[in-house]
Amino acid sequence: MARYDRFYQWAGPSAPETFVSLNRPYHDSMKRQLAPAFSERSLQFQEPIIQGYTDTLIRKLTEVSKDGNPVNLREWFNYYTFDIIGNLGFGSDFGGLESEQYHPWVKAVSQNVREFAFMQVLMYLGLQRIVHVLSGSSLLRGKILHEHLTREKVEARIKVEKPRLDIFQPLLDRKPPLTFAQLMENSTILITAGSESSVTLLVAAVSLLTDNPAKLQKLAEEVRSTFNNDDEITIVSANQLTYLAACLNEALRCFPAVPPALPRVVPHGGAVIAGHAVPEKTVVAVASWATNHSERHFKKALEYHPERFLKDPEFSKDRFEAFQPFGLGHGNCPGRNLAWAETRLALARLVYNFDIESVPESRGWTTKQKAYMLWDKKPFWAVLKPVR
Repeated sequence: MARYDRFYQWAGPSAPETFVSLNRPYHDSMKRQLAPAFSERSLQFQEPIIQGYTDTLIRKLTEVSKDGNPVNLREWFNYYTFDIIGNLGFGSDFGGLESEQYHPWVKAVSQNVREFAFMQVLMYLGLQRIVHVLSGSSLLRGKILHEHLTREKVEARIKVEKPRLDIFQPLLDRKPPLTFAQLMENSTILITAGSESSVTLLVAAVSLLTDNPAKLQKLAEEVRSTFNNDDEITIVSANQLTYLAACLNEALRCFPAVPPALPRVVPHGGAVIAGHAVPEKTVVAVASWATNHSERHFKKALEYHPERFLKDPEFSKDRFEAFQPFGLGHGNCPGRNLAWAETRLALARLVYNFDIESVPESRGWTTKQKAYMLWDKKPFWAVLKPVR
């Protein structure tokens, strides 16, 4: 089914096409173009970079937690994922981990997400002309700052002469060449999607684990009994941690990275959906939040149980085909392997090095967040106690 234009063309019909384009042939060709950036070969190139930032994350968390004061893990995971995707996307990071501060670009992303939701409402009301006017207005400061900083990053990356096995290179290699506007728009989507989803997963996982101490202890036992030191924890070895994978999957089920449904339009002639005849031009969507929290699909759907992903008999009737955190079909997320690599590595290293306890005001964090196009994530405070 075709994507619903009012949802995806929030910047107006003149916006450059991207790899999430409404144009199916263009969308498919762009995904093929980007595939090498997320291949196993590229992941081998990317691993030392990801490991380096993970080392820095653990070192910094050790420093800031030594006095016993709570640490805002949402901030640190933001620094971590944006620095990684900045390096892999533009060849230079945002300096968050080392400076312990948000780069203006990262701040602009958060503001842009909220403004995006506002623009979508106008599109749904048929007020495309207002959207077109506002898209260049000073009222949308986050969007304007975001575009300015993205332009700087893209211009700097274009000047790098030696080909690099990163996410941006396939965009530069495309034939016919992409326009600068297309490079800008695709870069924005790649960087935002490649960082925000991983931040959301990491914070949600730690929140749900600290809300369920017995499950956190079980994960700690798995990680600490498997490895003798930090150097042994790699992307490959972390992939062997079955309970860790289950914890992350269950976090994605409980707190999907993209909260809203992504709408489609029923084609000419109508369609049969879930046994029901649906007329043509009807806007339809599957909301992952509703699907994941339905007792028709998952037993104890409102509770956090990683064991359901380990074939626990109690959850034998769960319908896992309803769980599609990275999408399904031609519209699925091309960067899921990278997301798994950095989140598994970060969570394994965090649990290996620290005992974690959330502060009272951060308990139940996943039930307190506001959803725009992405989550407007509030701080998550926890006390980290070094175990080595």
